[in-house]
Amino acid sequence: MSEGLYKKYLIEKADGTPVDASAQYFVLRIDADVHARRALRTYAESVKGGNVRLARELRAWLIDTRDTVAGREEAASGLGGAEETEDKLSSMRMQGDWQEKQL
Repeated sequence: MSEGLYKKYLIEKADGTPVDASAQYFVLRIDADVHARRALRTYAESVKGGNVRLARELRAWLIDTRDTVAGREEAASGLGGAEETEDKLSSMRMQGDWQEKQL
């Protein structure tokens, strides 16, 4: 059942500082929603001109989460980015550009 847009999450900063009360956030769950994965891939592509590291880390995160419900659905449907390969991820890790972390 589709519920449309509604408040589902409460947002707080990891360091405990207050969030901007007038800010608006949109949370994506990339392990369970194939559309969230597509949105994150599009965002990574959009920011790569201004923040190459963020773009690489987002793409690596998508690779690291391929073995999830949404990751497998994405792979089965052919929606994943062809540029995302284990070789690229391994290369990034060897160069120290990607650190395992819970995001």
